[in-house]
Amino acid sequence: MKRDARLAWAVLLVLGLAALFWGWSRGPALNEKATMAGEVSLDAIGFDQVVAVHEDDPFLRKVGAVAVNWAATNRVGMTFGVLFGAALMTLLALIDLRRLRGRSLGAGVGAGLVGMASGAPLGVCVNCAAPIAQGLAAGGSRLETTLAAMMASPTLNVVALLLLFTLFPFHVAAVKLGLTLVLLLAVLPALARTVLAGERDRSLTHALPSREAGPQPPAWSGGGALDGARWVAHAFLKNGWFVAKTTVPLMLAAGLFGALVVVLLPLDRLPEIVAATSLSEALLWSLALALLGAALPVPITFDVIVCAVLYAAGLPLRFVAVLLFTLGVYSVYSGLVIGRGISKRTALVLFAAVAALGVVAGDVTQAWANAARSSTLAALDTLEGEEPGWAVAPPETRPVELPRPAWEPVAPGVERRAVASLPRAEVDEGFTALDAAALGLETPATLTPLHIEYPFVQGRGRTLAAGDVHGDGLDDLVVVSEAGVVLHENAGGTFGARPLDLPGVPLFAALVDLDADGALDLYVGGLRGDRWLPGDGEGGFGEARELLVDGRWVAAAGFADLDADGDLDAITSRWSPAWRGPWKTAEASSDVLLRNDGAGRFTPEPLPSLPGAGTAVLLHDLDADGRLDALVGHDFAPPEGVYRATDAGFERAPALLPASTRDTMGIAAADVDGDLEEELFFVDIAHGHGDDPYTGGRVEVEDACAWIDDPSCAEDARLTRAYLAARRQLDVDACALWPDSNACRAAFFLGTAHRFEGDEACRFPAGWGLYRGLCAQNVQEPFQPSAAARQARPPQRRGGNLLLDRGEEGWREATPPALAHTGWTWQPRFVDVDGDGDQDLFVATGTPSAVARRESNALFLREGEGWEDATERLGLLDRRPTANAVWIDLEGDGDPDLVSLPIHGPLQVRRNDLGGQRLAIGLRDERGGPGVMARVRVETEAGMQLHVVRASGGYLSFDGLTLHVGLGDVSGATRIDVSWPDGAESAYPGPFPAGHRYRLTHPGYAPPTSPGPEVDEGGGADAAGDADAAGDADAVGDADAGGDAADAGSGGDDAAEATRADADADAAADREADSAPSNPAH
Repeated sequence: MKRDARLAWAVLLVLGLAALFWGWSRGPALNEKATMAGEVSLDAIGFDQVVAVHEDDPFLRKVGAVAVNWAATNRVGMTFGVLFGAALMTLLALIDLRRLRGRSLGAGVGAGLVGMASGAPLGVCVNCAAPIAQGLAAGGSRLETTLAAMMASPTLNVVALLLLFTLFPFHVAAVKLGLTLVLLLAVLPALARTVLAGERDRSLTHALPSREAGPQPPAWSGGGALDGARWVAHAFLKNGWFVAKTTVPLMLAAGLFGALVVVLLPLDRLPEIVAATSLSEALLWSLALALLGAALPVPITFDVIVCAVLYAAGLPLRFVAVLLFTLGVYSVYSGLVIGRGISKRTALVLFAAVAALGVVAGDVTQAWANAARSSTLAALDTLEGEEPGWAVAPPETRPVELPRPAWEPVAPGVERRAVASLPRAEVDEGFTALDAAALGLETPATLTPLHIEYPFVQGRGRTLAAGDVHGDGLDDLVVVSEAGVVLHENAGGTFGARPLDLPGVPLFAALVDLDADGALDLYVGGLRGDRWLPGDGEGGFGEARELLVDGRWVAAAGFADLDADGDLDAITSRWSPAWRGPWKTAEASSDVLLRNDGAGRFTPEPLPSLPGAGTAVLLHDLDADGRLDALVGHDFAPPEGVYRATDAGFERAPALLPASTRDTMGIAAADVDGDLEEELFFVDIAHGHGDDPYTGGRVEVEDACAWIDDPSCAEDARLTRAYLAARRQLDVDACALWPDSNACRAAFFLGTAHRFEGDEACRFPAGWGLYRGLCAQNVQEPFQPSAAARQARPPQRRGGNLLLDRGEEGWREATPPALAHTGWTWQPRFVDVDGDGDQDLFVATGTPSAVARRESNALFLREGEGWEDATERLGLLDRRPTANAVWIDLEGDGDPDLVSLPIHGPLQVRRNDLGGQRLAIGLRDERGGPGVMARVRVETEAGMQLHVVRASGGYLSFDGLTLHVGLGDVSGATRIDVSWPDGAESAYPGPFPAGHRYRLTHPGYAPPTSPGPEVDEGGGADAAGDADAAGDADAVGDADAGGDAADAGSGGDDAAEATRADADADAAADREADSAPSNPAH
């Protein structure tokens, strides 16, 4: 028998398309999702976002944008579906013509197995598989085979199954897999024998509508290989046009339907909407969700990932299981295609069958989970010994000899000191990594399970604060870590260590002058409230005093004189977590003003805030009325706290801003465009979507560890992956993989308690106060936001960073593409790292929860009107998950160096070797403090620069208050103007040559005239030396340091006596501290 030349070409076409699709698109895409274990960005019903969707968009624009993004997500898979369906029609037509028309490839279960075996390897979503089913039906395939192939493709491919068993407990994944097999091998054959018997018979006789309406094959009278190729190409084109014209319009209709549904009912709202207090309510909700899931046209693996997100967000397991089964196995689009190609009855019967099995999936999963819960909780009884706490032993005190450099008075109100900076033209080497331990900066580096749990997984408890606590012109460094709060005193590039005694669990710190005596004090926000230690201006601190100890986490803080009385007040955000709610907060969470009476006594005044998990406080004049307003960033979707200052206090004023980020991780302000007005920059979990090139440069964890070259990195990654898998899968037995399985089990219940009933998972042993307290908060009654609260302004932008620019009519969105997506981003800071006069941007990035990929901290240089990602070029690549960093002049050479503290691991130090012409400017206000919120305008031959002395913004770490001013190619500044926080204006005529550190004094500053008594045991400090956190040494009591103090800065007195720095330093050491006790606010 002569071989038909067409068959080989048709087989080659089918195999070639499959190989091309899997090798070029499907394989890499599914592998990406598998290795990411769900760490991907989601759109409303897809993964890609080619059109931004904002919550304040008009309704029709939202629907259209979501539909476009859905089409973008499915474009490759749909193209493959159309082409592959056409190729199968071509091949089946040849098999049909080879007199196999009456032959069935199996019957009943056998036909289902054939369809399952042929569909699963395709690995396309049910929407993309619908055109393939169209091709199979048109080609004469049996009904069971056609339907099984369509449904197996999205559910039984290897990657989908891998994700399923990775992201869910075994019993959840097993129910999903088991019922899918029941659907394909039992339900479909049963339906084909009963209610769909007519359709089955017509499929056997090739009388289905798709077959009858399909194109007739081209004529064939025999021929060679070339003739066969022409025939296959002709048939393929005809079949392709047929499949496209019958399925693509339906695809567009399905996309619009899905977009309409998720705009009206966003999937991420389900955890707060769906609730059931009785079995009947549970069944009704299960049915409603089953119908929703069976209709939505979601892309492949979206079902698994979005259900994992909903499960983590608090959607009850029963309802998660319903959606997990129904999403992805069927859709309105596949139903439309089946309805046209086979019959409407088939489409409706399948829809009902999938929905019914979805309800069953919810019931079976919940029953299995109930049975498994008791055995899991039994592991609580195995916890033993001492509580595996957060704290470790502090380092030994290590004193250092500190320099005592002198100031040189050069003009009224102006003093200077030379620094050893290098010309920009001579050095352009970037940053040099230094050994932190060799510098005296040692921090604990051992991973524990608590590093992967709240509050510590977000970098709380491992933070930095810089400031000049000695007044010697060198910024010292406070490190908060498992070792407590440690002051590292700067001796010119090497550091001593002095642990400070504080109760509780410290989360972050700041160096600010809280008692208005000119000396920096230490503020510490903790797990149950905040405290402060008064400083004496010589590096000493008194005993801790309470500000507000109320049991809530102090999540963020910012400092400024908010009531114009000459002392610093604080805005704090206080979080009481509750993990069963949509915003992860109890109603007790709030933002609080701590009003300072000037003697270090504070009165709490709650702000009119919505409850939320605070992450950042920025103090800024948002409405340009001359008063400082407050902006509080929130994680987990609550609207930002936007507060306008009025005569009566602060009022909520969300309309001041046009937008904010959804999961705000930090906020920064700086004049980035040189218009002498500061812009606002919000950072988020900014991974971008789809093929967006600005995705933070994520690499595989193994590659990140190879770069870090630390033997513990890979082991820590393995342990983290094992712990997170155990938590997702509710498998406490996996803690056996940890060296300290007891600590792992304890953290496991801390992180999963909200998935159990009530507080049954909080039965920690007596004496385990930390775990009991944290767990009780985690499972407390959550705040349930109303519809009005959810719609509160400002509108949120999700999945990217946001830059706001102030125009003539207020703030406007102006995010450069280069800054929009920087990974999981924290701690934004604008700083001129290269000394060219432009503000550059640094962001700390990463989270231990990302077990598959790691991003690097990033540095973006401002170049003209654009931005250059110079991270790798300048030596700042660092793929350790890092939430906190500060810019500090380590060795006193005038340029900012970088110190970063990973969420776990050793401190990282990068010395700035870029050189450049610079000034360092510190201020001394009327009370000797650093002039927080003073606006400094520096005029050079190249133009004017604006800098603000700020003790707020960023994330949880605080830079020192020295201003580092880059001069570019000019040799100095010609004039400096200061707008002081009290409203005074000072003009300081130049020249100000580069290569110096300057201290500018307020015209009203009056130095103390007599020493006072010693610091008492309470540690209060009053009128101490100039620990101004501006990086400038201060000769407290030097009435002549810059000319007569009464005329300093006025330009009216040119008398400048010789500097008496040594005498002044002695006087500062002997001056009295304010021994008045604080009045703790409760």
